[in-house]
Amino acid sequence: MSRERYPQHSSTIPSQPADLPKEAIPALAHLDSRTYLRHRGLSDDEIESYQLHYCAGGEWRRRVIIPFYRGDGTLLAFQGRHLDDEEPRYRTEGARPIFVPYTWHEGTLTWEWKESPYFCVVEGPFDTFSVQRICPAVAILGDKPSDAQLQSILAIVHEQSIPEVTIWLDKGAETERFSLQLRLQPYVRTRVIFSQFKDPGECTAQQIRSVLDAL
Repeated sequence: MSRERYPQHSSTIPSQPADLPKEAIPALAHLDSRTYLRHRGLSDDEIESYQLHYCAGGEWRRRVIIPFYRGDGTLLAFQGRHLDDEEPRYRTEGARPIFVPYTWHEGTLTWEWKESPYFCVVEGPFDTFSVQRICPAVAILGDKPSDAQLQSILAIVHEQSIPEVTIWLDKGAETERFSLQLRLQPYVRTRVIFSQFKDPGECTAQQIRSVLDAL
């Protein structure tokens, strides 16, 4: 099947550099955020390497702060997830890029690219944290990606010579899955996951592997 030419663009949406809230502290330093993130299945190493922070007070009170980095280490945006599910549960400051799971190790920013036949597009950063343990993944921050987000996904597909994209959105987003598949299909072979789980963020590594292996 022939594919259309990839759009020419960078893999991350350009933006002015962002700053974390002044109240933000490393998430491991506060009992509430440390307990919440461990409950979500993140190890202390993951919490630290993803540079997760927490605001106990201020505008971002009781939110875990998830930074979004460009490949050059510039903070592009950040998202705050409320610990108590207060609406809106998620707030994003800055551009609305895709979330690429860059990690920091000894002052160096990298994306640990898993050797895998799969490359997943998921909804949120916590979904990415789970899936990234098994295969590369990025998040579109919801179920309706913008054109710029779509271009960012296709840039990664092109740069990494990815032959196929797997879409794994939250349970109940059937229409949105097929809509995204139709938008990607002209450029890259695309498959859709239907799973019994509410979202990949609640899955263990073993469950994620079983879902992918069943494709």
